[in-house]
Amino acid sequence: MKKQLQLFLTQKDEATLSALLKSQVATIHFLDDNVWPDRVEERAGVELCGSGRVYLFNRAIETLPTRRTNTGMLEGPISGCVVQLLRCRCDDTVLLSGRVAAGIDDGDQWMQSFVAVVWHNVLRTGRRGVVRPDGQIDRNYLVGNDAREKVVSGDLQIADRAVRMLYRCPDTTR
Repeated sequence: MKKQLQLFLTQKDEATLSALLKSQVATIHFLDDNVWPDRVEERAGVELCGSGRVYLFNRAIETLPTRRTNTGMLEGPISGCVVQLLRCRCDDTVLLSGRVAAGIDDGDQWMQSFVAVVWHNVLRTGRRGVVRPDGQIDRNYLVGNDAREKVVSGDLQIADRAVRMLYRCPDTTR
């Protein structure tokens, strides 16, 4: 099973997501990237990571598999037993999209349950849907509540990371 959702999250939205996840999964770990010099680098939340890539790992499921690369670095997985979160980044006043993604075996019930909890909480941090330049709503994006407030107030713009296409938030009165 593969699952992904494009995101627009501010650091405040990331902190909200981290708090929600920690309240529901006591054994969650926020891995700061997947390559480290000596040991796995964990943080207390997504918003505290220095990397643009964060991996959500539930230590109750299994031990994190790692290996030494030929350059001596310690490397962890990017799928299977982790959920990958590519963080948004800001260029001036434009928030570029991030992504949450998971690729797991269909028979892995433990991981499917973990992914379901992650998805449920990601969806609680904002609302799905952006308005593309052609006026169509694209529900493959989620805009965090803090990001949405900043977009609606005119303090922030949102754009797809890959193509730099600007989006708007749908009517917020509905």
